[in-house]
Formats: sequence, C-alpha cells, structure tokens
Amino acid sequence: MFIKNKTKLIISLNIVWVVLMMLLGSWWIYLIMSFGKHASTLGLGRDTDRVVNMLLWEGSTFFGLMFLLSASLFILYLRDLKKSQAMQAFFASLTHELKTPLASIKLQGEVIHESAEDSGNQKLIKLTERLIEDTGVLESQMDKLLQLSRLERGGGFNLMSINLVHKIKQLIKREKNFLTINFNSESDELIVQADEHALEIIFKNLFENTKIHAPQKQVDISIVSKTDTITIRYSDQGHFKGDTNRLGELFYKINSKKGSGIGLYLIHKLIQKMNGDIAITSTSPFTLELSLKKDSTHA
Repeated sequence: MFIKNKTKLIISLNIVWVVLMMLLGSWWIYLIMSFGKHASTLGLGRDTDRVVNMLLWEGSTFFGLMFLLSASLFILYLRDLKKSQAMQAFFASLTHELKTPLASIKLQGEVIHESAEDSGNQKLIKLTERLIEDTGVLESQMDKLLQLSRLERGGGFNLMSINLVHKIKQLIKREKNFLTINFNSESDELIVQADEHALEIIFKNLFENTKIHAPQKQVDISIVSKTDTITIRYSDQGHFKGDTNRLGELFYKINSKKGSGIGLYLIHKLIQKMNGDIAITSTSPFTLELSLKKDSTHA
C-alpha cells in the first residue's frame, strides 16, 4: 500500500512538473513575441532578429535540458521501484518457504521435550525449551515480514464474526510458559468484526514487546464493551521513554538493539484495516487500548 501510494504521488508530481514546464515555456514564448513586437522602441535596429533568435535558442535549450533531466529522474525512479518490488516479492516468497521447516523443527522440539520430561532428563528439557522458544521467535519474525509484505502490497482482509474473549484465551494459552497474564472480561460473549490472522499477529507482537522490553513478564488484559465498540486494554510493566507520537512508525526504536521496529507499526496498520482504533494511554507502565467494531448481528 505504501509503495502504491508513493508511486501515485510521484506520478502526480511529475504531471504537475510537466504542466508547470509547459506553462513556463508558453510564458517564455509569449515574452519573446512581445519583445519582437516592441523591439523598435528599444533601439536595437537590425540586431532585433539576432537577439530574438538568441533568446529562443537559450530558452529552448534550457527547457529541453529540464525536460530531459525530469524524464531521466522519473525513469530511474521506475527502475528502482521495480527492483524494490522484486526484492519485496523475493523476501515474501523466501519467508513463506521458511515457515514450513520452522514449524517442523518446533514440532519435533516439542516431541523431544515431552520425551525428556517423561525420562526426567533436565539438561535435555532445558535445551528443548530453548529450542522451542527460539523457533517461536523466528516464527514471529516471519509472520511480521509476511504481514508487512501483505500490507505493502495492499492485500485484502477477511473480516468475520469473532468471539474476542475466546480468541484471546486461546492466544494466552500459548504464552503460559513465558508470561504471567491476568485476563478479565465483563462477558464471555463479545463478538467483533475482525480478521482472525490479524488479531493473532497483533497479540503476538504485544506479547513479544513485553518479553523484550518489560522488566517483569506480567501482563494485564481487560475487555470492556461500549455502545458500538469493544475496547481491549493491554498493560505491562514496561517503561517507554521515547516520543509517543512516533510509536507505530516503521522501524522506530528507542536506543535498543532488541526488536525490529515492525511490531507496533503492524499493530497500528492492522487495527486501522479492521476499522478500529489504537491509543497509548500510559508510558509507565506501558498501556495501550485497542478498539474494534462490534459485530452488528450480535450487538
């Protein structure tokens, strides 16, 4: 989407530039013609034609060079854009191909982990736990890249009725070994219109941010139903010291070698794609609120 919008902007600017050049050229020709008509009053005599021709030549050369420069820059931009799109498609394809072997490695690690627990081999248990955790991190990064590519290419979303409470409980179960999550909801039947995969990406990114940046691996999640929306309040023990207005920018990080700077950007974009809203209500402890549209058939 970003690339498409940027391309449209560049094309629009080029059209404006061409129109401006045409207007300037027309104005230049008009000035020369006016100069020729009034040359006698300037006392140039027989030099009039020579002066007019000189002005025409210089003006034509100037506008010709400007046109060639503009055309060259536009062609170079299109070539660069084509390369960028090819690289984006390559990395999207590569990421997709890597997801299958990663899932297989994680599954085998889980099987070995269960066997190690049965045999009581503590060393193997620790190794397999680290293996499962690391493959989970890699899977999360792959999901981010795939989702980022999907957004940049303007991919569609499959909005459907989703029980938000049940979905969040499923996602919490996957993090039970890594985070302590307190979850509260005023009802078990809160239905929203959302994309299921997008919701998974959002919470995976939130949980990952907590693991990386929060000193204590504890999360508080609460859900409140409002008139037309359902608000999710997510809070951890992290402390953000940067510019909150820049949170959600692509690759924005605060003096940290950890993280990719993609997570919050994806959260912002995915929430917007689902016609929702996001607001950071506190930086210490780090707290944000996600609002999603209620499903009208269950309102």
